[in-house]
Amino acid sequence: MISSWGLFFVGIYDLGHVIFSTILGLAIFLLTYTASRIRNPKLVEFIPRILLVVGGTLVFGCIMWLIIGYVLVQAPWAPLRILIGDAVIRGRINLLILTSSYAITAYITYRIGKKIKWRPPTRFEIE
Repeated sequence: MISSWGLFFVGIYDLGHVIFSTILGLAIFLLTYTASRIRNPKLVEFIPRILLVVGGTLVFGCIMWLIIGYVLVQAPWAPLRILIGDAVIRGRINLLILTSSYAITAYITYRIGKKIKWRPPTRFEIE
């Protein structure tokens, strides 16, 4: 985080990359600090919910975004292929596809977690 600011002042990084790395570094720091300080049992039960929704959203949202983006924009037979010359519209469509795919997968993983009562299914029986 500090080194990216140094590279910004030297002229290697632009401001967008530096702000993104700063926010990402602070978020990771706050997450690790909060995870190390949890003592409340209600918060300990809440952590699997967060991990399931965030992890499922990141994995399946990325897959959904790649598939939908290819089918709608990148494929040779895609309906939005004619927008190849206009980068602004393609960028906005890509951002719309990105946010909608992550929102849909977050809702799906939340419903799956609620259905299994936030516990992974166990198939092993102790005899």
